[in-house]
Amino acid sequence: MVVENRDLAAGTVLTGRYKRKRYVCTVLESEGVKAYSLEDGSIHRSPSAAAGKLMGGASVNGWR
Repeated sequence: MVVENRDLAAGTVLTGRYKRKRYVCTVLESEGVKAYSLEDGSIHRSPSAAAGKLMGGASVNGWR
């Protein structure tokens, strides 16, 4: 499912599947700046950067 409203509130949980495994990404916000945290504790500047990490560095549209 594509995320259409990209103004996600802090605490929003995004989930996705890749190679039959479910992944969770949580939206964080500090001083008006959003970040995206994966379950391993890594922090990313966008859902695309987070998804790319999960896919071995591939260029990915994390909003999809």
